[in-house]
Amino acid sequence: MIYSRKSPRLSVSIPVMIHFIDSDSVDGWGRIVDISTEGVRLETRWLLKTGEHVAVSLPYGYQKDSENLKAKVVHVRWDEGYYVAGLLFDASVDRKNMKRLMTHLLELDERKI
Repeated sequence: MIYSRKSPRLSVSIPVMIHFIDSDSVDGWGRIVDISTEGVRLETRWLLKTGEHVAVSLPYGYQKDSENLKAKVVHVRWDEGYYVAGLLFDASVDRKNMKRLMTHLLELDERKI
């Protein structure tokens, strides 16, 4: 199944914790490289499998309710030492909250200019 992008993506570099819901894998870490209200693309050295369910948590200070964002791995590829995965948020993730988070990230970026 091909998942098309329903909403714009914002390029970022945000460290995240990854919790593996479906397996006994040890929790890991990664880096979100783009984010939308529908999902994220992340890089990690931890093995991710298509169809697997995970939860990602942004570091403290980004925004309330940016922990334990549940998602399904929809595609994975290997690229220069990292797994690069597309994650699609599940219905438990509040899309309005994600829109607020993206607005917050844009405001932070504008302050750097």
